[in-house]
Amino acid sequence: MLASWITSALLALFLLCSASVAGALQQAPAPCSAQEQQQAPLPPEPRRVKIASLKFKSEKPLPPIADRLSKTVLKQERDIEEGEGWDTQVTGAIMRTWENEGYARIQVDDLDQQTLSESDQELTVALTATIDPGRQYRTAAIRFSPGTSSEVNEKLLSLIPLRAGDLYVEDKVRDAIDQIRLTFEQNGYIRFAGVPVADYDDANGTASVIINWNPGKQFRVGKVEILGLEPAATQHLIEKYGWAPGSVYNGLAFTGFLESDDINLVTDSSQRARIDPSFDEDSGIANLKIDFRPCP
Repeated sequence: MLASWITSALLALFLLCSASVAGALQQAPAPCSAQEQQQAPLPPEPRRVKIASLKFKSEKPLPPIADRLSKTVLKQERDIEEGEGWDTQVTGAIMRTWENEGYARIQVDDLDQQTLSESDQELTVALTATIDPGRQYRTAAIRFSPGTSSEVNEKLLSLIPLRAGDLYVEDKVRDAIDQIRLTFEQNGYIRFAGVPVADYDDANGTASVIINWNPGKQFRVGKVEILGLEPAATQHLIEKYGWAPGSVYNGLAFTGFLESDDINLVTDSSQRARIDPSFDEDSGIANLKIDFRPCP
């Protein structure tokens, strides 16, 4: 049954919004008191950091692609905001660039900065990164955790763009898990979790991956309170976003509501609806309260 449901659900996968339910809740409008607070003054513009050059060095011989990867990082990070931790941003870009070439265990030990010029608006630097790229890995096998039927395993694996022999890029696995999560959220499984665990074989230069996953409980719509609208408008929202009591709670539809103009259906167009969703983890019931009434 789960396998057939997954088959139909995946047909809509690439039409889904990329925001998660958790992200949607964080975007929900603030209560009245917060809306009335005065806007804080904007901070001054940070300096720009111009990276003139980036070199890699290592205690071990670097692979021939090192120069190409250096140019890739420079193209991405040549002109960035100074801010706090700009060097951490560059370090992250170095790691991602190597990881995308199969160097899944790359380490950046040091990022040395040489200042070439400096002003109130701009800092120009030359960077030298001391790295240990490790070895390059290729994909051996990917499977979902024990207990997953072969049929479900096959259908979920079809969404992961890695096959045996491909360079192993963990970000591709994580991105695919995010897409699977969106499909489950659309069908009420808003607590879906999936974590890839890689086992590296240094002798053969391969990575075998198990994806530990748990769809969690399926949520259904319980009580829906929509305040401040005419009955026809209330019914329109319930039908549009699938909020009829007893129906499967669509987490992505809720996200769509938060990002739509429907959230502004109030007399004062400067004020958005106030939303108070609650989820009963034991019963799997999602209760929604949406208040369109003007703030007192």
